[in-house]
Amino acid sequence: MTQQQVADALSIRREMWAKYEAGAEPGASVLGRAAASGVDVLYVLTGKRPENAPSADEQRLLALYRLADIKVRQAVLAALATGEMPAAAKPSAVTRVPAPAAKTVKHGGITVHVAGGIGQQVEGGIHSPQTFNMGGPARKTRKAKAE
Repeated sequence: MTQQQVADALSIRREMWAKYEAGAEPGASVLGRAAASGVDVLYVLTGKRPENAPSADEQRLLALYRLADIKVRQAVLAALATGEMPAAAKPSAVTRVPAPAAKTVKHGGITVHVAGGIGQQVEGGIHSPQTFNMGGPARKTRKAKAE
């Protein structure tokens, strides 16, 4: 790129870009525009790339993956999953619990039939004490006193 092309991309004058090349330090707004244009600002500031920075191949793969439709993404993941993973990258083992025998419970005119595998999914951001009563006798409630 020419100095003018870089200056145009960063919305600065060509003379200012020449000063940056000579050692002047760009301000945060210029660095922000540079980052938005795909410049590795950390490298510009420190001269070092992060150790865990993705390689050019990884960046290209991710960019193409993000552009792909869901069927292509699924095919890519399936193809990658068939390869041999290093032991450190393998997910931890999941313990499978055998499904209990089918059971039917009748209580107060309600029938519940439970069969097959039962799983649990916990998701959300509740950060307060919660109580869930499953089964057992119904709890008696107090009626409000009339004033």
